[in-house]
Amino acid sequence: MFKKILVLLICFLSIFSISCADFKARDKINLDQQLIYKYEDKDINYKIINNEMVDTYLIATALYMDFKSDTVLLNTDEHLIYKNAKEFFTPFKNHEFLKNFDKYIYNKDINGDVIGVILSYSNDNNLEKLHDVDSKYRNGIFKDQREIDLFIEGLKSFYEDTNAKKYFEDNNELLLTANAYINDNIKNTKVIKLIKTMEEYLNTKDKYYKDKKIEYEVVLTLYRPSMASFYSYSTKDTNKIINFGSVNDFTRNPYKFDINYMVENTIHEYLHSYINKPVYDITIKNYVNDDIRNMDLTTNNMYKNMPIYRQLDEYLVRAIEGRIYTKVFDKEYTFNRILDKEIKYGGFDSLEYVYNYLLNYENKDEFKDIDDFLPQIIDILIKK
Repeated sequence: MFKKILVLLICFLSIFSISCADFKARDKINLDQQLIYKYEDKDINYKIINNEMVDTYLIATALYMDFKSDTVLLNTDEHLIYKNAKEFFTPFKNHEFLKNFDKYIYNKDINGDVIGVILSYSNDNNLEKLHDVDSKYRNGIFKDQREIDLFIEGLKSFYEDTNAKKYFEDNNELLLTANAYINDNIKNTKVIKLIKTMEEYLNTKDKYYKDKKIEYEVVLTLYRPSMASFYSYSTKDTNKIINFGSVNDFTRNPYKFDINYMVENTIHEYLHSYINKPVYDITIKNYVNDDIRNMDLTTNNMYKNMPIYRQLDEYLVRAIEGRIYTKVFDKEYTFNRILDKEIKYGGFDSLEYVYNYLLNYENKDEFKDIDDFLPQIIDILIKK
């Protein structure tokens, strides 16, 4: 009997030990690699991560602008996490990395090419090169590899000289809170079903990404709230499609979360990775008239002065996102959460018309994929 109890006790301790080891391993992943959430099946590979080196660049950007940015660590003195960053990093205002730093920012905000470069390197202070920086991020300051090397070395030295690792360790409470919030609520967003529905609706996945599997990522930051942008690049084994954004609500308060808003931005940005290139190709080929190229399709201040193809892809992405959400949720939810605000306040006055016109794509077998339908809807939108 004693031997039986001893065997059971040993088994229990072994299981307990394995469970503890597993917990520690998962905890280590969360802290060291900033993995927040991961989902993988035979069709979809999706994860949410935090990139400490991206956040270091964002803090350096805010520091260079004396913490007076309207987008990065905005309203600094109102929020503890930003105040702590200001207090910790201000003594390094004259760091070598910040000399001539203006080339690494754009319009008092981040430089998108810089994020594209950082995402091509490892997510730690070693900044090991994972693959070549995609050509689309090398049209500006990073045309020369020397400029890329200069930036990476500067970022690394800033991280090490400021002891940024200590800052992130001492101020990780909000990140851990966001981590728990996301894991508790992500299933209710139906993000995986939304991604699958997006792929099915567009039907261009194999056309653009058939050579390698796709990894969908969200690179989450707490230092640029309620802003989102998209990135994509190919590695040796995969195609990565990335939404760089936050889990904050529209108030841009780093302590207020809205996971539905985050996922809406995610689907929106993923759509850009599929839609932008064909829209560009169609527009450049078919609309050479200066009057058309210089027209405004939207009254939105962010987009109305952009090239016509950019205004078109913003219109189409919003409309297609609406169709996807209607299929996964319903029309009422879609308009309440996404479309109404864009029509009433966002400057996309014809968005409901475009949303309804997409029924012609859904109901006709003549269109193999969304690219087949884009010339028609672009023409209609420009003439309207």
